[in-house]
Amino acid sequence: MKFELPPLPDPLPKCKAALEKFVVPKESDLVRRSFMPLRTHPDPLIEAYFENVTETGKSRLPWELVRPAFLWKVKSCMDEMVRWHRQREGPDSVDLSEGSENKRMYDFILEKAAKFEAAPFTWQRICELLNSPSRHYRKADKYFRALDKTINVVTTVSEDGRRMTGNPPYSSETPDVYSIEQLFFGRRVLL
Repeated sequence: MKFELPPLPDPLPKCKAALEKFVVPKESDLVRRSFMPLRTHPDPLIEAYFENVTETGKSRLPWELVRPAFLWKVKSCMDEMVRWHRQREGPDSVDLSEGSENKRMYDFILEKAAKFEAAPFTWQRICELLNSPSRHYRKADKYFRALDKTINVVTTVSEDGRRMTGNPPYSSETPDVYSIEQLFFGRRVLL
């Protein structure tokens, strides 16, 4: 006799509802999960969304809905890594003063994240880094470098994981649209 567990319910509808009501929490409202040194959003469904992306590799929700939580999560995770690092190594262990390399990376990551018009191609890896930053990184600067590498991309993906390049499909019937090859080989003249 073969025993099978029933499938787990899809958390996405509940996550979607939580993202629709998303508000940036106050610092005092952040919660610490028992197994994590870093604090997270008080609504566990916000965190569940990012966990779901790490498992499925797909956003499955419109970017406009995810974007506010994503921007908060990026900043929150970097701030929490700095706080945790300073707790362990001392208050001067992470230099975030103007002009420092860490401050430059911190600002660049936030600026780049704010410019995304859709989920980046590296969305799954970014969510892994946001879901459990202290899993592989114990120093804030190394975590910043990992985020920097995954966030510094130009290709985005749709909700179902297909690449979106921003280039319209080539149509040979439209004379004012050129393929990339035409930059190198010149324009074809049709007689």
